Amino acid sequence: MPKYIFSYDEQEKRFPERYRIISADEDADFLRKTEDLTGTVLETEAINFLESLMERCQASETMRVELVDAPYWRFIELRFDPEAAEAAKDDEANRRGPGMVT
Repeated sequence: MPKYIFSYDEQEKRFPERYRIISADEDADFLRKTEDLTGTVLETEAINFLESLMERCQASETMRVELVDAPYWRFIELRFDPEAAEAAKDDEANRRGPGMVT
């Protein structure tokens, strides 16, 4: 299952930074674009990167930093902001048109 590192601003309800942890043989550019990520991090560098992000964000009381397993990025959005995730899902359904299965 994919792993993600991200920062979440609880006051603004947004993800200023979001990264997917990848192996050296995965297509970083493709994943970054298709999942709308800030970037990717190699598995071998993930813990150091997480610690660095935590240090950068620790001054803010509303910011939280996590490393989680999730099947895809939108799953994380749904966990933190169900209303925004549902709105995006509705937009996708409207874009596909009536009668299209999502």
